[in-house]
Amino acid sequence: MADATKAENPRPRKPLAHERLKAVLVYDPKTGKFFWTARTAHRIHIGDEAGGVNTSDGYRYIRIDGQLYAAHRLAIFYETGSWPLFETDHKNTSRDNNEFVNLREATRSQNAANTKRPITNTSGVKGVHWARNERKWVAAIKVNGRTKTLGYFIDIDKARLAYQRAAHVHFGEFARTE
Repeated sequence: MADATKAENPRPRKPLAHERLKAVLVYDPKTGKFFWTARTAHRIHIGDEAGGVNTSDGYRYIRIDGQLYAAHRLAIFYETGSWPLFETDHKNTSRDNNEFVNLREATRSQNAANTKRPITNTSGVKGVHWARNERKWVAAIKVNGRTKTLGYFIDIDKARLAYQRAAHVHFGEFARTE
């Protein structure tokens, strides 16, 4: 019987070392941009901005030694010397803005809290939708993957206020209510 680990991952990669990152790239925390300081491939030129923005998700990625890395995670690693334990949140929700002051470590729930109102939302208010059967507005919030109903309201502004209060209680600085 074949060894399952070898079949799943025939050539495991070593994680990127902090020294290696700093040997091939320089990061400007004020602009959030990385620039090459060493040629690691034929197409790379010293001084060029590293990576490119993925059109499907809007994040910037950089390939180092054959491995693809999200630039926002590299920025935290570059500045702190430690990989983010969870996710990396862009405070202003701009996925290509990797200025260090715009980045913070976040849980999945915190990261999801700092999102704009979904385009599928027809009420125009984040966390509020119309309950047709009840003929009222419903305020609801998702915390740790579970949806909590906050109440049914005749007035949409009261439903908005209920969502905003709950978001600040559950998510604090990560709460984005508009």
